[in-house]
Amino acid sequence: MLSRQGVQARKLKRGTKLGAIIWLAAVVLALVVPAEVAAQEVPCRFYGTVQIDGAYVPGGTLIIAHIEGAGQWTTESFTYEGASVYRLDILPDDPATPQKDGGVDGDSVNFRIRFAASDLPATTASTWQEAAALEVNLEATSTGTPTPAPSPTPTPELTPTPVIPTPTITPSPTPVLPPAPDEGSSSLAPGAWAGIGIGVVLVLAFAIWMVIRRL
Repeated sequence: MLSRQGVQARKLKRGTKLGAIIWLAAVVLALVVPAEVAAQEVPCRFYGTVQIDGAYVPGGTLIIAHIEGAGQWTTESFTYEGASVYRLDILPDDPATPQKDGGVDGDSVNFRIRFAASDLPATTASTWQEAAALEVNLEATSTGTPTPAPSPTPTPELTPTPVIPTPTITPSPTPVLPPAPDEGSSSLAPGAWAGIGIGVVLVLAFAIWMVIRRL
């Protein structure tokens, strides 16, 4: 049988091993969690009202944002407190891809509004900024030079082509928009990543302690 001093020495040795393992796991967690958070892509969000000829557009109107050399992004307007508004996120450019597929700080962002069968250029533009939320109220005139909307190759039909009705636009006062909410975000906040990492460390430490205890 082990003496009392031997038992205490054995327990001290186990505690020292466990402390070293926990310290090492904490160091690894401190290095891994910030890297995971930094790897998340943070978009630039644009939001605001949408008007044509001084009147709000109907809900569901297509909004198109374009960055030269990177492509375009689309969303639809919706009604908020009696006004037609929109919200659009543009992700940053991915340097790992050969082609430009997102925004870079300083990029000009131009907007168009789909009206009937044409895209009307908005009189307002903006600049892409990483992780920013920018209020950009879009306005256009139906008497300007519209950009024809892209359409598929027509198929011959026996029936005449139906006439697309012009949407009825009802003027209403401009409301003050609240700050754009972060909806539909699937990325975990940095605090959540840290909580997950601490939980993993605690579970790992408990499992190691149970193994050492059985020695």
